[in-house]
Amino acid sequence: MAGGRRDQGRWFAAEAPPAPPTRALVVRAPWAGMLVRGDKTWEIRGAATHVRGPIAIAQGGTGLIVGTAVLSDCLGPLTLDQYREAWRQRGGGDHPEAPSPYPLAFAWVMTHPSALRMPIPYSHPSGAVIWVKLSEATRSRLTPSDTTEPPH
Repeated sequence: MAGGRRDQGRWFAAEAPPAPPTRALVVRAPWAGMLVRGDKTWEIRGAATHVRGPIAIAQGGTGLIVGTAVLSDCLGPLTLDQYREAWRQRGGGDHPEAPSPYPLAFAWVMTHPSALRMPIPYSHPSGAVIWVKLSEATRSRLTPSDTTEPPH
């Protein structure tokens, strides 16, 4: 069967065809670009998340989706050493210049980054700070042909 293997009507998760993301994580520049290029694999947030799976990355303040990733894990709360590693992963050098902006810091682990060839506009509801639910029209534009895999 094309697209994945089924057994008694069930898809095996590792073999299921990828679904377009239903939500976008709002991330400020330059970190949004770093995530979709694969230069940054941890997004540091002040709370844990139970969200897993494909997500879009919306660049804060622009109304544009710049790429996609898979939110695969959430680590934390982070120790100081783990936070420093996260700081290095976000391009901040060997030591953070400032303490964590959060009382507790969590790393949202991103895998399978893909940058869009052309950013896609989306409707950003008033007050949305972390997550934005994507319309069906926006979801339909997030196809594999619109993305580029980062070089490995």
